[in-house]
Amino acid sequence: MKSMYLNKTISLFFFFMLMINMAFSQEEGDTITREVHLQRSSILVSDLEKSLQVYRDILGFEVAVIAEADSESYAYSVFNIPKKAKIKVATLNSKDQKRIINLKEVTGVKLPKPPSEPYMSAVLIRVDTIEIIMGKIKDLGLKHTEQHTVKGSRISYKEQSFIDPDGHLVAVYQLL
Repeated sequence: MKSMYLNKTISLFFFFMLMINMAFSQEEGDTITREVHLQRSSILVSDLEKSLQVYRDILGFEVAVIAEADSESYAYSVFNIPKKAKIKVATLNSKDQKRIINLKEVTGVKLPKPPSEPYMSAVLIRVDTIEIIMGKIKDLGLKHTEQHTVKGSRISYKEQSFIDPDGHLVAVYQLL
């Protein structure tokens, strides 16, 4: 039952995200504002190496830099992290965008797990080979949904999601 709920939630999420993407790719002169630019997502993790196994080794992001955060880093106040904690940041690039994801390893304090279903947010990632990627995710033993295919008049895609090692929902899709 929970898996079916998760599949339906992810399908609706993909549908709306793809429709928004199509809307923003309309012709010049449309009334849609094009000034918004999402630079990156920051994800708190408890074990950077485990997370890199997923985001770098499986999903294909490239590590641009790994560095210790300064004790005065804005991340402490933004994420409400106690000053006694240490933060190490891995900044990841995709093929077509620099610094798209920050994985922030927090040590010295226990990180809470994100809430379970219904999930409050997801990282949505377009991939070229969903079967290969999800095969590797399954090999790691991560919780995942079944693959779902959407064939529409404007767009068709395969979608699937999984929960990363720290409990974050990650949805992947492949355009058909």
